[in-house]
Amino acid sequence: MITELTIKNMRCFKEFSIDGLTRLTLISGLNGIGKSTLLESIILLLDRRSPDIFAKLNSFRGNVFLPNVVHRLWEPLFSDMDSTQELVVSVRDNNVTKILRLRKNENLTTSFTENHQDINNDFQKNFPPFINNSNPLNFSYCCGDNGDNYETGNYYYAVNGNMTIKFDSPPCQYTANIFPISSYYLIVPNVISEWFGKIELSGKKNELLNALRILNPDIVDLFTVVSEGIGYIYATDKTGGKLPIQEMGGGINKLLLIALTMIANPRCIVLIDEIENGFHYSFHSSFWKIMDKLTSDTDCQILATTHSYECIQGAVNGVNENTNSDSLRFIRLEELNKKIVPHIFTKEMLTFAINSQVEVR
Repeated sequence: MITELTIKNMRCFKEFSIDGLTRLTLISGLNGIGKSTLLESIILLLDRRSPDIFAKLNSFRGNVFLPNVVHRLWEPLFSDMDSTQELVVSVRDNNVTKILRLRKNENLTTSFTENHQDINNDFQKNFPPFINNSNPLNFSYCCGDNGDNYETGNYYYAVNGNMTIKFDSPPCQYTANIFPISSYYLIVPNVISEWFGKIELSGKKNELLNALRILNPDIVDLFTVVSEGIGYIYATDKTGGKLPIQEMGGGINKLLLIALTMIANPRCIVLIDEIENGFHYSFHSSFWKIMDKLTSDTDCQILATTHSYECIQGAVNGVNENTNSDSLRFIRLEELNKKIVPHIFTKEMLTFAINSQVEVR
């Protein structure tokens, strides 16, 4: 679980630090204040070795990346789009410090000659052609308070619009157990059906059913159907009717995605932008009650952004119905003296604010 986060020179954050993050952390603030950037910084750090990490970050914002428009791939991540200034993301994750540093490598410029040179190592060969005359992005990563795991290298633009990573030495052990869900999320049927099969084999299907029944009490059972090579989850209702869950509305599908992600991937971190989207305001208390239970049962963490007062109110009411007294944190971001600062509310503080009808968003 991530308990601390520090950001330097990323988008709107010149210097930013926050601690006290908990199993359920809800983030609010005005448009453009940096809510989504907080989630993106964690994605960037923990999924840094994904070959399409920068495309993922563009997709998270709903941006379409055009191949060969290289300045749009990662430069917008840097404050003032200045990639010559070092971008730093640091987290405290399960009591381990992890730090990623990024900066344009002005000492290297790709060339056609370099594109045709052999890469002389055993762990990485056969690069796709690089875009000519572009600077790679240098990275360094350190994991552990004593720098026990350390890796360096460069991200390169490839002519096919993808990214290539060249390490200076064999990379250290790596696990990216994070799952971003953007406000533009799409259900990928085969991934969902694979995860469903995983929890069915493990005997945890009832946990998923219990979550879905909070939104739709008529669901009796779930099963998969494969059609033209694609797996779909179907629901059986109390009348015996069978319907693809994909056709049952956005709310039930979003709930399915969030709950299934945690049940199938225990000890993961789920990052959700605009978590209230797709849910009627009357459902928020029930939603947060089940999220509190699921994160506890699966040892997962949810960090989510919201603009909705009903969502914040629902989080307070839902978590207060459970016994755990310290599972919820609320963070409101605000700009003071041209610096973005966090205002942190414990569950007790947020409960008092909501009951006093204080505007906390």
